[in-house]
Amino acid sequence: MQRLGTLLALGGGWSPPEPNEAAFVPSAEDVLRITAIHDPPYLIITRQSDGSYEYSGYLHDLWEIIARELDLRYRTVPLLDGGYGSVDQNGTWSGLVGELAYGRADLALTWVHFRQDRASVVDYIDAVPVDQDQYTFYLAKGTAAAPQLSPAMFSSLLQPLHWHVWWTVAASLLVISAALRLAYRHDPCPRRRA
Repeated sequence: MQRLGTLLALGGGWSPPEPNEAAFVPSAEDVLRITAIHDPPYLIITRQSDGSYEYSGYLHDLWEIIARELDLRYRTVPLLDGGYGSVDQNGTWSGLVGELAYGRADLALTWVHFRQDRASVVDYIDAVPVDQDQYTFYLAKGTAAAPQLSPAMFSSLLQPLHWHVWWTVAASLLVISAALRLAYRHDPCPRRRA
């Protein structure tokens, strides 16, 4: 554990710098360049009437807390026509990954799935999970479309596998339980049995 301001870092941290590489320690004059795309509910970019941008959303709120606690100064630049980033046929990167890879940004404020090609040009900070997905189906209350519980519904759970597979699974469990019982009964070092 390491204390950073009033934050407590748990688990693995960022990769240590190479022996011949100086570690970046931001000073009060440094301003981090942050790039972001409109990606609700994580990050919402709203253009104001004066041409400026307003940021909100889950990741923005989290970043605000981190920046305040670590006393970081930053400037957010929206990437309005880019996505997460991919490599083109000619080997150049686009989107948020391209902004990071070519040094136009220090940090991308987004969630993005780990991909090996992206990891070759950017560092992922993944010590803390940010999101958890849960997929749910909803129906209107009292609708006739709601399935009724029945034996046929429960038997449908067995349908993805052929009946030969289910018999093989049952037989395997029976053989394993018999082997364990036999091994326990003929244990050369009998334990105290209650």
